[in-house]
Amino acid sequence: MKILLLSGWLALALAASAGALEPAPPTMASLDQETHDLSDQLRSATEEIADLQKRLDAVEKRLGESYRPSSPFDTVERRLDDIEKDVDSLKRR
Repeated sequence: MKILLLSGWLALALAASAGALEPAPPTMASLDQETHDLSDQLRSATEEIADLQKRLDAVEKRLGESYRPSSPFDTVERRLDDIEKDVDSLKRR
């Protein structure tokens, strides 16, 4: 029983001291690779944002012009809700 407790305490002590070791300083190659990875991520995010902007423009074009003045409450979701209400009222007629 004593050996089991001592081995447990020793494992905890070694685990705690292992976390205290400082990591090795980054090398130039690892920094270059990280920079390359970040630039790839930035490029893909920029392309995705441009694609989303094109899609949003297509949705806004399809919805048409709003006859109300612009306001913070004039969103795509609100305009879609208004169109759905108009369609429902036309179906009831």
